[in-house]
Amino acid sequence: MPILFWVEIAAYSAATLSAFTLGLMVLATAPRQLLNRFFAFIAILEAIWAVSAVLLRIDLLLEIGNATFWLEFAAIALNVIGYILPAFAIRYVGRRSKRVDIFVLLGFVAAAIVMVPTFRGQILFNPNLAANGIAIYDVTQWGYIAPLIPIPYFILSFVILWRDRHEAKSTYLALSTLVLLIGFVLGGILRSVFPLPILSITVALSVGVMGYGIIKNQLFNPLKELTEQLEQKVAKRTQELEISRDALAAQTRKMERRNKYLETTATVIQEVSSVLQPDELLSEITNLITERLKLFRVGLFLIDPSKEWAVLRAAAGHGALKELVKDEFRLRIDENGIVAHVIKTGLPYLTADTTQEPIYLQVDKIADTRSELTVPLRARGKIMGALSIQSPELDTFNEEDITIMQTLADQVALAISNAQLFQQTQESLEIERRAYGELSREAWQKLLRGQDSIAVLRDESGVTQISEWIDPEVKQVLETGEIIRSEGNATKLGVPIRVRGQVIGAIDVHKHEGAGEWNKEQITLVETLASQVGEALEAARLYQETQRRAARERTASDITAKMRRAAGVERIVQTALDELYETLGTSRAFIQLGTTPNQNENPEEDK
Repeated sequence: MPILFWVEIAAYSAATLSAFTLGLMVLATAPRQLLNRFFAFIAILEAIWAVSAVLLRIDLLLEIGNATFWLEFAAIALNVIGYILPAFAIRYVGRRSKRVDIFVLLGFVAAAIVMVPTFRGQILFNPNLAANGIAIYDVTQWGYIAPLIPIPYFILSFVILWRDRHEAKSTYLALSTLVLLIGFVLGGILRSVFPLPILSITVALSVGVMGYGIIKNQLFNPLKELTEQLEQKVAKRTQELEISRDALAAQTRKMERRNKYLETTATVIQEVSSVLQPDELLSEITNLITERLKLFRVGLFLIDPSKEWAVLRAAAGHGALKELVKDEFRLRIDENGIVAHVIKTGLPYLTADTTQEPIYLQVDKIADTRSELTVPLRARGKIMGALSIQSPELDTFNEEDITIMQTLADQVALAISNAQLFQQTQESLEIERRAYGELSREAWQKLLRGQDSIAVLRDESGVTQISEWIDPEVKQVLETGEIIRSEGNATKLGVPIRVRGQVIGAIDVHKHEGAGEWNKEQITLVETLASQVGEALEAARLYQETQRRAARERTASDITAKMRRAAGVERIVQTALDELYETLGTSRAFIQLGTTPNQNENPEEDK
């Protein structure tokens, strides 16, 4: 026999053995896996087709007489492989498609229809061996049409496997299908054009490519698939952990930033709470906020007494905002502007881009501002101003900054309100002190006018009451209210005695000759003594005045009681005169009862 005969026998035999072995191997690897069963069915079906081709050629060689049956059987087996291959391909790549399943079902219907005329010899007939040893056969008119039906199924299978080759992690099944398709067209449909053992060789090559891919890539191996699934899950979990780690890191940075802001807020409030002067407090607030929170620029606005303007009272940071403070920069509250809007609404306002903000008022000296956060200053239920934080960069602030800055602003506003109340209290106390001091001064003037000058001298001879001042320095102390040390004689010292800020006397002390000058400690001691003397004298005066007031009230009460015990008008008048005469020590007392006659009254009418 020619060599080509044995080439086809060898090729189909190799395909039979390889396909059958692959089918059993895949089935044994995972007999419960549906996909493994599906592949084993196709591989064994391909082995049956190949062995049918071998039996066909042996029958023709030995002239047994069953060659037509094996030809028809092989044709049906090859068609069935083509019809079922798309269903396997779509499942192998992990997809499901009802359209593919319907298409496959239509293929089986076509196979069933073609099967009857095929086995009746109405499509293929008269198989024989050509002179070159190639098996040939004759076909009817339907024999040229029936082989065209499986071609779309082979093409669809190749497209599915090639399109999803990366997800399937193998190109060998797609290449195996492509080789089988080429052999079916060239060696089957166009066999008369190419009278060579193309179909047998391509079948063997297709099975070889498929087997190589299965062995190399461990296809249909559940352990490998499980390992890959586990690796995928581990990779996915690792990715999720990385995402979680990044999210946690971002959240941690966010919390650290928030804690830093809160700690800074507490520090700022603690430091400004001891400042009670409003002007000093405002400057301290803006400086601390800018420095501790590392902000670009901060401005503090307060509502003026007219409630019409928001005045820039303090500023810190970069730029010329401090110059606006000196210029007494102000904004009308009833007009546009972020500060005015915040004061009117009592709500914070965040500006990510000032160039796109319709209510932002451009100020030339701070034209570099690109984003701004303004929060109201609220204290005791009232809006007293606004705190403006500015940045030269876009989108600097976020919603969390609003919460933190509003908390800081509330505490700052309370500190400002407390300082203002303290200042008002101090002013009220100063007014009261001055008023009381004036009354005290008038009382001392009245007390001293009513008696001789009180002057006491203490020297080596003892304590002596004198009628006038000895040294002229004392008069100077009374006039100026300042400590006097005589010129050229540093042993003399004059210190004023004050009562509620009013000078009511002086202490004049002299050192012995050669005792040295008055030092700071000694002067402080004399000042302290003078202060204590003033307090003691004021207390004595108040006690004396209280005693006199009590005596007057007792005297008035006694006189009133005696008058009430008197009977009749004349007796009451007489009692009042007697008591006034005795109590006041007057030389004469006179009481007259009556009214001045009305000039319009007619005396004749009273008669």
